Amino acid sequence: MAHWNRMPPPLAEYPKCRIVGGLIIDEKGSQWLDIVCKSCPKEKAAIRRVSYCRAFVRAGGYRCKSCANRESSTTHGMSYTPEYNGWRNAKGRAKRDPAYIAKGRKYDEKNLGKFEQFYEVMGDRPEGKPTVERIDNDQGYVMIERPDGTVKPNIMWASYKEQANNTSTNIPVEIDNVTYTLTQAAEKFGVSPDAFRRQLIVNKLTIEEALKRIRTGDRSRTRPMKGRTAVPHHKDGSLNVEEACRRAEVSCRKVQYFMKKGLAFDAAVERVKNPPVTIVELAGRHGLTTGGIQHHMRKGLTPEEAVERMLHPPETIIELAARHGLTVASVMGHLKRGKTREQAVDYLVKKRDKQQGTII
Repeated sequence: MAHWNRMPPPLAEYPKCRIVGGLIIDEKGSQWLDIVCKSCPKEKAAIRRVSYCRAFVRAGGYRCKSCANRESSTTHGMSYTPEYNGWRNAKGRAKRDPAYIAKGRKYDEKNLGKFEQFYEVMGDRPEGKPTVERIDNDQGYVMIERPDGTVKPNIMWASYKEQANNTSTNIPVEIDNVTYTLTQAAEKFGVSPDAFRRQLIVNKLTIEEALKRIRTGDRSRTRPMKGRTAVPHHKDGSLNVEEACRRAEVSCRKVQYFMKKGLAFDAAVERVKNPPVTIVELAGRHGLTTGGIQHHMRKGLTPEEAVERMLHPPETIIELAARHGLTVASVMGHLKRGKTREQAVDYLVKKRDKQQGTII
């Protein structure tokens, strides 16, 4: 009579592992097998001894712990790939960005909520297109239903340049009944986008006039300067500042700087042509320190007075007291009472002479 729990002989190979050697039976009658995990690389595969039981047969063998845990925790196996990062960033932006929330740009959780759904729609990320772009900028990351009943995605892989050309802050330019962004139009005509924008927006020119000015290198102003930078009092009343500075052979930027400070045009030109001596130059000319001149200027002296004060400093109280044979404390005491130096010295000298009997 056969035993009800008798196990069949082990196979040489199972779906999850490979058998090394034969069946091992210990002194207690337990059956063991030495196995090697099939999922491990050959150079890292290690032999493990496991119990040969019905659970082993039903499971198709055992994998090692690392391979078993990796298999159980893996859903799609594409975490941290560019496609996964694009899906995660788009989903997070629609849920957390205040601008997206305020404009109602939602994420389609029904059709794109899982990464597998997103990947089925988008596919692999093309080279040079690292971002997820919304085709219709007024809608979110959703699937749009067409009139014929089919559904198309409102998302695609795009480059940073394509993203920049599909923002709500772009300025539309219509050329031959086709709408371009200002940057696209500048690239179409082969000119600088910044120069093209300046001529259209700041100078308010037409496209033809803007292209003509850019290509001919015309930098003259198309409208008179306003405020303090205008030159109504100049001999040439219609002359703008740039042309006037060019004729005067001075820096236009420096002239405009002094005009913003409140100087008239002629005074600003004179200031640029004959700049005043700086404190550094004044100090170097007389062999003084810049800090010393600034110290006296903070007390209300002009630079010239400060230099004179440093070159010919007044007599100190110590020197004054020593010259007349007085104490510094006595002189300071009378100065604190409101007397001048001469009055204090005169009073103290007379008092001393009287005490010594020199004055009768």
